[in-house]
Amino acid sequence: NAGGGTGEFIMTVSDCKTGHGISNSQAAGALRRYNEYEKANGLDVGTILWYPAFGHGGADFDFKLVHVHPGAQSLGDSFQWYVDNQAYTVRGNLTDGIVECDEARVYMGTTLMNNLMPN
Repeated sequence: NAGGGTGEFIMTVSDCKTGHGISNSQAAGALRRYNEYEKANGLDVGTILWYPAFGHGGADFDFKLVHVHPGAQSLGDSFQWYVDNQAYTVRGNLTDGIVECDEARVYMGTTLMNNLMPN
């Protein structure tokens, strides 16, 4: 439940490019391995890859890397975890030469309608 039931959430969005000769599938695999590392070490963050599907093919990125947090506390906790665990070294080792992402932009959002069926 986003934002502890308030419907508010925070997304970080980065433009990413794959390395020379690297497929989107290989890049997604490297990011999946990093997500598995995060989860195994106590961090559970929603991760989405957005691929350009509309437009005229002139995008200056291969995909967007999106992380979703249920609020500001979660974003702050994730950042602190990243620094405390030096997770940037693990991410760098897993993605070096495979995928390069720019600095993340941060957006706040509110869920307007939830179409998911309750469990």
